[in-house]
Amino acid sequence: MIFCTYTSLVSVTHTTVVDAPILEVYSSLYQKYGTKLTCPCTNIAIAQRDFITLIPTFHQVCYSDFVKKSWLSYLNAASDKYLSSDFRSQGGLLFQILASFCRLSQDTIKNSLNKFYSTRFISNDVLDEDLLKNQSRSHIETYKSTTAREFVNSFNNIRDAISGNQLLSGFLTNFDFKPSKYSSEPQAYLVSYVSTVYNMPGRCNCDDTPSCIFPASINDNNTGHVILVVPGLYTGCLLVEAMRQSNLQCLYNQTCLNEIKKHIRSSVSFNSTALSSFVPSRYNASTDINQLLTELMVESWIENISHASYYNRCQPAHCVYTIVGKNNAIYIITALLSLLGGLCKVLYFLTLIVVKIIRRRRGKIVSIKFLVGMSEIYSILTL
Repeated sequence: MIFCTYTSLVSVTHTTVVDAPILEVYSSLYQKYGTKLTCPCTNIAIAQRDFITLIPTFHQVCYSDFVKKSWLSYLNAASDKYLSSDFRSQGGLLFQILASFCRLSQDTIKNSLNKFYSTRFISNDVLDEDLLKNQSRSHIETYKSTTAREFVNSFNNIRDAISGNQLLSGFLTNFDFKPSKYSSEPQAYLVSYVSTVYNMPGRCNCDDTPSCIFPASINDNNTGHVILVVPGLYTGCLLVEAMRQSNLQCLYNQTCLNEIKKHIRSSVSFNSTALSSFVPSRYNASTDINQLLTELMVESWIENISHASYYNRCQPAHCVYTIVGKNNAIYIITALLSLLGGLCKVLYFLTLIVVKIIRRRRGKIVSIKFLVGMSEIYSILTL
């Protein structure tokens, strides 16, 4: 009874091995045993392209006519041959920069995705679906932030290099050459290198910072008076920097586009249609282009993490799970019978030995009593 009670109460660890489990078997075992289940991977390094898919959806402006050749040709055909800060002169360049932003972001993502897909995902044991998705999403977020940061830093580095070396822009929007005085030896005018100063908003000198901006406008050819200020669009020391600080406010407004078209005399025809405000977006019309660049001009990402593909590439040879529990009735009965059988054998041999010892001792006592009795008889007879 003591043995049965002890055997039924003691805790024991049971280990079970399942060879070459398929995904359905693994899922069933994991639901039942959770973290007690371990399945070592045959392939511990798996390329992320084997189970992760990322598809970016870009901002609608990158799919619109405003970054296509027809719109750029329409604006370029309206520009005159003189350098001017008028939108009719710089509009084509500004939207060409915007088109370049879309193209560069798409190329950057395409190239960086190849590197991301070729990166190895390391796991010694099979990860359950939730843990795999959490770790994969962490890798994805790291990839997005790193790629976007490097993308924006490339523009900042180019801007700082141009500013530090005081290089002239193609439209002389940051520096200009102006004659200062006449020199007799040699007979020529001396030319000075003068930085451009913009007065709106505030006074900003291109010699101090390349980020000075000025609202883009359409001016009267004779008087120079401003006829139309293009909402959200800027020019400045560097057109790339001005475009980064601009927004798409006018492109969402059909009235604004019609006003621009009314003042532009272009030899190329173009029917402009405003961007749709009904398209779901995490940005609004007043979001500046630089904010879009920090997100790689991406509106959303379609992410697909396939646990089945990961499991097939991992190829676990076996799964092991351990549970701590009590001995079952069959084990207790078997152990008890084994104990009783052993005791019977032991007692059988012990009993033989004990009986022999007792018999030997009893034989000696009888012999001694017999000898004592015979000696007493002999003594009586000899009297």
